[in-house]
Amino acid sequence: MRANEVHKSSVGIGVLDEMLPERITDLADHHVDDIETRYEFLEEIGQGASSQVYLARRRATPSSPGGAHSPVIDFAREVAIKVFDTEELDDDDVFEAVKTEVEVLRRVRHPYIVRLVEVICDASSFAVVSEALTGGDMHARLTEEGALTEDGASEVFARVVLAVEHLHSVGIAHRDLKAENLVALSMDAEFENAYKLVDLGSAFQQPPSSVGTSPMRMTGLATSASYCAPEVARSAGYGDVEGTGAAYGAEADLWSLGVLLFVMLSRRLPFALDPTSVDDEDEEGDDEDEGMEAQILERVAAGSFIFAPVAAWRSVSADAKDLIRRLLTIEPTRRLGWEGVRRHPWCAQPIATCEATLAMERGALATPPIALPETPTTTRTPLSREGAMSTWKNVGMTYLKYADLCATHVRNALKEPAKTKAMAKSDMHARVMQWTNGKRGTPEIVTKKSATAE
Repeated sequence: MRANEVHKSSVGIGVLDEMLPERITDLADHHVDDIETRYEFLEEIGQGASSQVYLARRRATPSSPGGAHSPVIDFAREVAIKVFDTEELDDDDVFEAVKTEVEVLRRVRHPYIVRLVEVICDASSFAVVSEALTGGDMHARLTEEGALTEDGASEVFARVVLAVEHLHSVGIAHRDLKAENLVALSMDAEFENAYKLVDLGSAFQQPPSSVGTSPMRMTGLATSASYCAPEVARSAGYGDVEGTGAAYGAEADLWSLGVLLFVMLSRRLPFALDPTSVDDEDEEGDDEDEGMEAQILERVAAGSFIFAPVAAWRSVSADAKDLIRRLLTIEPTRRLGWEGVRRHPWCAQPIATCEATLAMERGALATPPIALPETPTTTRTPLSREGAMSTWKNVGMTYLKYADLCATHVRNALKEPAKTKAMAKSDMHARVMQWTNGKRGTPEIVTKKSATAE
C-alpha cells in the first residue's frame, strides 16, 4: 500500500470534527486537512493488523502549529509514522491499546525508550509520530544472524534494564517485553547494540497518586505466552485450567527480562515447543493458536527449563546462567529485583557504563567553570608632582647603581680573573641574585673584598 492510498480525504477542520468520534479527536494533539500536507512519506517500513508504519520527514512548511504535547521538531530528521484507519479505531481493544501507548509515551521520556513526536489525525486517518528506528528488531537479528555474544547481549540487556526500571519508577509496567519489541536505532555498525524499547500498548499505568506508595497490581495476559511469567499464566488460565484472576505485580517484567536474556544468548525460547526455534508459532506463523499457547503456558506455569541445546550454552559463562536462573524464579517475591540485577557480576559493569554514558550526554559530568579569585579592590591615592618625580628618581638611581655594579665586576675580572671568579661565586653573584629576587635592597657597589683587591 502506498502512503497516498492511506489518506484519501482532504476536508476542512470543521467537517473533520464532525466525522471523527470525540475520543479520537481528544487523543490527537491537533487535526490537519491531510496528513500528507504535514509529512512527506518516504517508504513503508512495517505493517500491523490495524496499521501501517512509514518512514517520513516533516515538511518545511507545516500546515498547522505543534500540539500541546509536541516537542520542538527537527524538520531534517526522519520520523516513523504509524497510521491507523479511523474505522479500525472503532474497535475498543485497538483504541485502548493506541490510547495507552500514547499516554505512556507522553508521560515518559527516556533515552532507551522510543520517543513520541506528536499525534495527529485527518478525516480518514489517525497517526502516531515517533522517532525513526531503522535498525530492525532483535527477533529479526536473532533469526538472521544467530545468538549474540555475551558482550553484545550484556550491552543490550543493560539498556533494557535501565528502560524498564525507569518505567517501574514512575508506576508503569511494560507487560510485553520480548525480542520483537526491541528495535535498533540504525543499521550502522556503530549502533549495532543501540536498541530501544517500543510498543507500550499493553502497559499498565498506576495512578500517579499511588506511585511510590503502593505496589503495582494488575491482571490479564498482555504478552506472548513464551515471555509471560508463571503468576500471569495462573491468573489468566490456560487450556482446561481456569484462571485464578489473582492480581500480580511488576515482577512479571523481570521474568520477561530473564526470557529475553535466554533468547539473546541461545537463539531459542526456554519454554518453546520447538527447542530449535526462536519462535513460539507454528509453520504458518499463527501464534494465536490456542492449543499451542495453552501448552506453552502450562510449561511456563511449571517454571521448569534447562539450558539446551548443550552446544548453544557450552561457551556461555556461569554468571550469565546464574542471572537467568535468578530472573526465572517461579515465586515473584524470591525473584531477583532491580537492586540484585544492578549488583549481579554479569551485568553490573555494562549497566554502570550505560549510566555513565547517559550522564555525559546529559551534561551531568561536565566540568564546572573554574572560579577565579576575586581581585582585591585597592584604593590608590594619586601621586603628587613631587612624589612622581621622587619615584622616577629612585628608579633611575637603581638602574645606575646596577650598571655600576656590573662595570666593577668586569674590571675586577680583568685584573685578577681567578680571584674574581671565586669571589663571584661566593659573594658577588649571590648579592646580585638576592637583589634581583627582591630579597634585599640595593646592593653595595663594591664589596669589601673587591675594594681590597683594587
